[in-house]
Amino acid sequence: MINEEFNRLLKRQIKIHFGHADAIPHNLLKFIEDVNATYKNYDSNLDHLEHVLNMSSDELIKVNDELKILNTKNEQIIEQKTAKLKRASYNLQNAEKIAGLGNFSWNIYTKKIELSQQMLEMCQMDYLDADFTISTFIDFFENSAEINAAIQNSIKEQTKFTLNNVRIKNNERYFVMEGELLKENLTDDEHLFLGVLQDITIVKLKEIELQDTVDALENYKKAIDYSAIVSKSDQKGIITYVNDKFAEISGYSADELVGAKHNIVNSHYHNKDFFNRMWKTINNGEVWKDIVRNQKKDGTYYWVDSTIVPFIKNGVIQEFISIRFDITDKMFIHQKVEDQKNFYESILNNIPVDIAVFNKAHQYLFVNPIAVQNNEIRQFLVGKDDFDYCKEFNKDISIAENRRSFFLDVLNKNTKIEFVDKSIASEGKISYRLRRFSPIYKQNNEFLFMIGFGIDITEKMEQEIQLQQSLEEKQSLLGEIHHRVKNNLALVSGLVELQGAKMTDIVMKSHLIEIQNRISAMSLIHEKLYKSSNFSKIDLKDYLHDLIVSLSSFFNKVGNIKVNFDLEQIFVSNKKAIPIALIVNELITNAFKYAFKDPLTGGINVKLKCIENQVELSISDSGAGIDKDFNISKSSSLGFKLITIFTKQLKGTLNYFNNPGLTVTITFKNEEESTDS
Repeated sequence: MINEEFNRLLKRQIKIHFGHADAIPHNLLKFIEDVNATYKNYDSNLDHLEHVLNMSSDELIKVNDELKILNTKNEQIIEQKTAKLKRASYNLQNAEKIAGLGNFSWNIYTKKIELSQQMLEMCQMDYLDADFTISTFIDFFENSAEINAAIQNSIKEQTKFTLNNVRIKNNERYFVMEGELLKENLTDDEHLFLGVLQDITIVKLKEIELQDTVDALENYKKAIDYSAIVSKSDQKGIITYVNDKFAEISGYSADELVGAKHNIVNSHYHNKDFFNRMWKTINNGEVWKDIVRNQKKDGTYYWVDSTIVPFIKNGVIQEFISIRFDITDKMFIHQKVEDQKNFYESILNNIPVDIAVFNKAHQYLFVNPIAVQNNEIRQFLVGKDDFDYCKEFNKDISIAENRRSFFLDVLNKNTKIEFVDKSIASEGKISYRLRRFSPIYKQNNEFLFMIGFGIDITEKMEQEIQLQQSLEEKQSLLGEIHHRVKNNLALVSGLVELQGAKMTDIVMKSHLIEIQNRISAMSLIHEKLYKSSNFSKIDLKDYLHDLIVSLSSFFNKVGNIKVNFDLEQIFVSNKKAIPIALIVNELITNAFKYAFKDPLTGGINVKLKCIENQVELSISDSGAGIDKDFNISKSSSLGFKLITIFTKQLKGTLNYFNNPGLTVTITFKNEEESTDS
């Protein structure tokens, strides 16, 4: 054949030129093979042409028709395969987009690189430049050195590589890259390196989020382990896990606790019903919470705020998680507070006083049995107000309105209010209660609560009413007595005056006048008491002024002797008033009669003052005075004897001196008189 001969001659010439067949270049040998193949096709075509030239016209027409039919079918097949290929390519692109996949191929001989549409979009490229190389592509990535080393090693070792956490520059997304060298069904000059880039951002973010969650849970676990007692147990209550806190608080080791039941720390404080309710709750798949007293290994007790959570899978309880907080100190304080509360409540419930405590909304916080005897009503009132009470028990709403008005009045005035509450029972019996409402505030003046109490003072009020009635009767009787005494003294004074009028003896007549003045002094006291609303005390200032004015009008008819008053208002008992009156009567009478010589001129000074409950009465005159050897206690004068006697009756002291006239000072203590004296 022509091609065989041509090939033989060509190889001979080349061998002559290169000297040996092994020295012929690879490219040239490839060219010879291509030429040889061309000649083979040429020989085949010549044989086919020779066969066609020997065919008849009918055979040629038939062959031509068959060729047309075959050509049409081939075109249809090609068109169908082309459409299918387009659809597959479109679906592949969409699948890559949905899956976040991009791919690239790199011919390691031609150095040509091709990127899929999704890969272009990942790299934020519209098209590839003519000078785009594998190095240009690798430079798009932050970890380009790592990618380049992986590709080179994959080619060298002919193995597949995978890189995680691949990042494209200026792109916040995460990728994973895989690649390997493909050689199957390819010629030597078509070695392709195929790589795939998958967007794993969502997975990576979920992974980061999951890790953050794991870290947070780990921190939570540390926090819980630090502060809480944690354990797990199976459906039968057998402990399968305990944390260090459980062992620390209970005194048992973890080995002693795991495999045991929780009754290892049972203090026998709670009854069986308590734990039966617990098991019923958690076996129903519900969370159980309560406060439990447990017992340590050493026998001491500790309190825990316990929560048990059942973990359920496919409707079946798998295990129980128990979380407990040690509240022993809190329970100790709570117990002290509870004991104190019970102590005060027992006091409030047993003292004979009705007590109610209200919050700022006028709702009852506490009511003792004295205030409300009916236990049902008392329990109802706590947390309610008087309007709720009236509505519930069908009472007149005005009761609530009046109480609310009074409550707000106390609250607004910010002061306690006290009053006597008078009530009349249905049978007509009158009762009295002393009521007081006091707002209680914190140190920062924030309202805390309002406390109201009432004391039954019916018996006291009845006694006071009776006493008042008796007092009024006694006052009326005393008034009548003073009136009658005054009238009787006036009668005696009148009789003395009549007797004096009949006497011719001047001395006797003078004595009768002195007696009459003494009677008048006592009569004036009874007159003052009769006119006063207070029968037990007398205003000494008012009385002395009127007494001395009366004596002055009798002795000082000419009016040459001036009486000066310097009197403080002092109240003394009527028992002290009479001796004081008689003392003053004697001293003033003596001054008018004996102090002044002819002509009768001069002055009398009367002073009354009280210093620290000591009353000082001083009467002085501007007369000639008394002899320096004069001694009142030894005087034979009736007047001076009376002054001495009445001073002793007052338990006072008597002093006298000339300055230059006579000054007499009487000092006594003004104190309450005993009812027995």
